[in-house]
Amino acid sequence: MRKLRGVAVVIAGSLALSLAGCTRIPGGGPSPALPSLQFPTPKPTPSGSPTPRTEDAILEQSRNAVVRIEGVDCNRAYRTGSGFFVQPGFVVTAYHVVRDQQTIAVRTLQSRGGTEHVFTATVVGQNPTADVALLQITDDGRPDVLPLAEADPALTTEVASVGYPRGMPIGLETGRVTGVDQDAVVTEGEDRRPLTGVIRFSAADGAGTSGGPLLDQTATVVGLVDTGYGDGSQVHYAVPGRTVKALAAGWAASPETHTPSPCESPSPSGPDAVEIKSTHPDAPGIATAVAAYLGGINAGDQVVDQKSGQTGFEQAYQQLSGARLTTYPTLEKFASTHHQRISNVVLQSVTYVDDTTDTARVAYDYVTFNAAGGQSACRRRSMEYTMSIATGAWTFADEKVRKRTAC
Repeated sequence: MRKLRGVAVVIAGSLALSLAGCTRIPGGGPSPALPSLQFPTPKPTPSGSPTPRTEDAILEQSRNAVVRIEGVDCNRAYRTGSGFFVQPGFVVTAYHVVRDQQTIAVRTLQSRGGTEHVFTATVVGQNPTADVALLQITDDGRPDVLPLAEADPALTTEVASVGYPRGMPIGLETGRVTGVDQDAVVTEGEDRRPLTGVIRFSAADGAGTSGGPLLDQTATVVGLVDTGYGDGSQVHYAVPGRTVKALAAGWAASPETHTPSPCESPSPSGPDAVEIKSTHPDAPGIATAVAAYLGGINAGDQVVDQKSGQTGFEQAYQQLSGARLTTYPTLEKFASTHHQRISNVVLQSVTYVDDTTDTARVAYDYVTFNAAGGQSACRRRSMEYTMSIATGAWTFADEKVRKRTAC
């Protein structure tokens, strides 16, 4: 794995992109037929009709097949999304979830089994127009996969979106299909992205789990959640399951690695840089939190975001959770005890703990400033941080000093 250096403010949130505008556009033709593989199919009852499931049953049926995806791009920005297994070792997601990501990590739940739960993923198929991508991982876990529908759902069909909303723990939101074969334009800042032949469904804003499955009452994937307004209108769109099935089948039959474009600018250096020595899939994402935390302490009361007016201490304080917030219940207390200058930061190792927790070993040099402007001698500190993603992005839940030495 390449080394990542630089400071970035952690950008939390799922990739359910808020729409600044949505308009009708001329529809396109149907997706071309691609080779079909042996995807799982719903199990019918003896009478031949699939068995409807309750919300709890749908979540239980699908949770071990749905994954959390995180990535870091050239700007050292951290993003999250959802995905799901369509075959053992193959995860489908929305293309915009993994677009331009230099590193991609796929996280499964402990209940899924296997010896590993976090994987480095490779894009082996992508269709920007359809907004579908296929990821491949090396996985020894159980083959938890979801069946993909052969046809669009009927209007008013009850559906459930399962995924990691804004990167937070797995959840389910219910809704109804309000349109099929819809055309729309997604406005993302100055960019406009057309959606053609998609499913429209109505659900709570939390249903915007980009890349996750849209399931019917038989736990069959009728769509891949793409985007939603996020403005209280409860309007969302999903790529039809039949389209996802055709594309994923062709890519899985003949995987082709898609390497991200190299970063145009060199990795930043200097006292705020973070060097990654860990090869763990979560290391790049955790490094963004380490950089925002320690870089914020370095900036102190200086403004680090001109648009919001956020100071360095405010940026650092946003990275805290759990026991760290108990120790520092206010920003003022945190700032008063962190007048330091930190440099030579190294993320030495990352270790998986559970569904929402890792531990990270971090070493750095530091000097402490007093009220009179004097500073202490340089010290080298080795820390063990408990990192949590329970709130959607990596935060510092606890810490332990492992070792202190002279620089």
